[in-house]
Amino acid sequence: MNSRIAIIKSKLDLLKSLDKDFSIFGSKEHRYISKKVDISEIERFENKYDCLLPTARTSSIGFYDWYEHWLDSCLYPGVIVNDPGMPSSSPQNVQALNYHGKKLTMIPEHVFGCTNLTELNLTYNNLTNVTPKILKLQKIEKLNLNHNKLGLIPFIISGLKNLKVLELAANEIEYWGKSISLFNKIEYLIRKQNATLGFENLEFLNISSNKLKQIPNEIRRFKKLKRLWISYNCIESVSEYICELKELEDLSIWSNKLKKLPKSIGNIEGLKKLDLYNNQLKEIPETIGNLKNLKELILYSNKLEAVPASIGNLKSLEILNLSSNKIKKLPDEIGHLNNLKVLDLSGNNISELPNSMSSMKSLKELYINKNLYYSMDIRKKFPNVTVIPTER
Repeated sequence: MNSRIAIIKSKLDLLKSLDKDFSIFGSKEHRYISKKVDISEIERFENKYDCLLPTARTSSIGFYDWYEHWLDSCLYPGVIVNDPGMPSSSPQNVQALNYHGKKLTMIPEHVFGCTNLTELNLTYNNLTNVTPKILKLQKIEKLNLNHNKLGLIPFIISGLKNLKVLELAANEIEYWGKSISLFNKIEYLIRKQNATLGFENLEFLNISSNKLKQIPNEIRRFKKLKRLWISYNCIESVSEYICELKELEDLSIWSNKLKKLPKSIGNIEGLKKLDLYNNQLKEIPETIGNLKNLKELILYSNKLEAVPASIGNLKSLEILNLSSNKIKKLPDEIGHLNNLKVLDLSGNNISELPNSMSSMKSLKELYINKNLYYSMDIRKKFPNVTVIPTER
């Protein structure tokens, strides 16, 4: 028991040193002086501050447990531990921290003592950079930096060898990396910390709503990436090296300024979803037909005038959205899409549909409104399909 009291005392001393204004949970009144409190006082406290204290009447844990739990909630706000019913006895037991909307300009120092941390949420703050001390958190798997003020992708994070999810949406990132010299400096810092360089296990990267103008060659570093969300930027080009992301399944580049796709896009054989909505694409490369596992292809609101015949090779495709383009004619090969369930052709200049489409047995929804095409027997061609007809 003496060791338990020693742990609590050390935490109490730490809390006193951090809370010099006595602002935590009414501490201005009790100033960390222990005293016996009856149940009525606890209830008044809970009503005044709209909270529920983990007392013996609300929990099966004892006095020392709930008091230490209270200290931890003050020292590590937003802590999530394996078992919510038990308190964490040290920073090493902390697995997740949530600092959403705390107006932080830097990551709190005590975070770096939580060496078993796997999740860190820093959304809606005022962070402009990430300190190399982040490399102390080598077990971290999810890092959310959405809605901050980062001007560059913090490459120091590439030293977190277990990182799987990285969210950087809604920042002020304009360049993938400002210069080679900057990256070399970061590489030196990472190696100095004996960490591994290069996003080796990253599976999800969200860098939407920034100011990026290209997907550069450095994308090849993200070998295990499965989802890449880079929408709402100013992307004008995509590196040919994107084909090296062999495990990529979900690529979202919608609402950018893309005019052309690299031919190498057809080499991402594991791709299941490709969302290119609201760009400036005038054509799609024939290599698109190599994406044998693609289930969803979104090309809504571009400047397409034609669709490549190779689209008929997408045997796994279930959703195809070609609406709001300038397409005049569809290739006969579109009828080979035997697994297609939803086809949206609305808002084009299509005057007739290929006869081959009548063999699309899986088709459930067909949108052809706002085209030049109109035929009274269209429902006879597609008796089991919900058809949104052309406006007359």
